[in-house]
Amino acid sequence: MSDNTNLWDSVCVTDPETTKKVSQRGGFTAICAQSQFKEATKHFGPFGIKWHLSDERFAFLDHGMCLYQANLHIRGSCSSICSSIQWAKGDRPDVDFAKKVSTDAITKALSRLGYNSDVFEGKFDDNKYVAKLKEEKQKEATEDAMTKKAKFFRSVSSLLEGKAPKDGDEWRAYIKLLCNGVNEKIVTVDTIDDNSELWDKITEEAVRQRVADA
Repeated sequence: MSDNTNLWDSVCVTDPETTKKVSQRGGFTAICAQSQFKEATKHFGPFGIKWHLSDERFAFLDHGMCLYQANLHIRGSCSSICSSIQWAKGDRPDVDFAKKVSTDAITKALSRLGYNSDVFEGKFDDNKYVAKLKEEKQKEATEDAMTKKAKFFRSVSSLLEGKAPKDGDEWRAYIKLLCNGVNEKIVTVDTIDDNSELWDKITEEAVRQRVADA
């Protein structure tokens, strides 16, 4: 990973739940612009304060087309952005055309920084790629839902492999040993809250002891 692509690498993968399939123009994957702006805000700060637009211009062309141009300012840099849209069909104007065309221009500009790059690279045309993203997100959700106690037992059982305690009494004795290792005195293991920071501490202690015994 190059320092030049740190931002790109951190924002290039898209959450499938923030996209939708559009059947128009031969079919394509549309990105939720609001989710993209949220990600940009995480990196740059509030829109209008840390990054903003200036010199917005709308040029109305033939056949009901409109060309949008503006300057996008991010962290002291300034880039020209543009997009076009059909603002009217016959005598019927699209009242949201200004919002649509400016949003599209910002979205395309952010894509040049790496935002949602996998969509623009066509990876979302591969069902296997999308399925893998959904699977990884489900795993992350399951991980987040686990208590610290559950994570301890999962991690330490894997760490110790065949040498893990066999029953509840052995686990209680082992956990007390780990608590002593981090200078934590407990009455009984059952009094430790399921989301206590102590579970993180004794997980680290289990790793330390395992390395020392290796």
